[in-house]
Amino acid sequence: MANVMLGYNNLVDSATLSGATIVATLPLTNLQNTALAMVTRISGTTGQITVDFGSARPVRVLGVFGVGMASADTIRHRLSAVSATGGELLDTTAVASNVQTGYGQSLRVLSASVNARWWRMDFDAPSLTALNYIDIGRIFAGNIWQPQFNYALGAEEAFEDDSRISYGARSGAAFVDLGVQKRTLNLNFEAMNDSDRSELRELQRVCGTRGQLLALPDADVSAAELNRSAVLGRLRTLSARRETGYGVYAASLSLLEDK
Repeated sequence: MANVMLGYNNLVDSATLSGATIVATLPLTNLQNTALAMVTRISGTTGQITVDFGSARPVRVLGVFGVGMASADTIRHRLSAVSATGGELLDTTAVASNVQTGYGQSLRVLSASVNARWWRMDFDAPSLTALNYIDIGRIFAGNIWQPQFNYALGAEEAFEDDSRISYGARSGAAFVDLGVQKRTLNLNFEAMNDSDRSELRELQRVCGTRGQLLALPDADVSAAELNRSAVLGRLRTLSARRETGYGVYAASLSLLEDK
């Protein structure tokens, strides 16, 4: 099991995006909006998107969210410091997206951070032939913070359902106003050192409860499980960083998934 990975500086938000066969009314700039429902649409079942960070920046994790592709549909990721079509830092070739039904996300974790200027994605989704388009809600690229000591036992993962249910006074029948179902993730850290405390302070400063945070509870799992367990969302509260011993600190993170 790997220690949790937390990403909170999404390089995409300050980058320049370009692509082929993008629907004009659902442009690439929608990928820089934190609302996954505000999608970018690729016309057809194949297409590419290129992200220019402007200069070489550290990248450890790549993510595509709010995407309706099937598990066997493919994404090719390339990272380069040389050109927009280069892949000397990373070239996955066309590999299965491993998008899991009901989760709509595909992540790639590098073994180590690389300094890349360009990220290119090539999509091929034959499962969407009938629709003849690919919708993507959000993309993420950036470095991660991995605490020296992992979260404590007792981590909680759950679903939160926003549906409203009322009952008929006479019949007792249930009437459901369907809402969105979101995932939650609660982690407690009980052995943070000075370095981890400083990193958490910076994470809270940058994100607050308004900014987006990517959490990967364990990156050593299968690709399918990674795409089920990763959560892109926001902190519910900003936990105090408690000193529990000399140079030892405790804190908690409570994350609610974005849609």
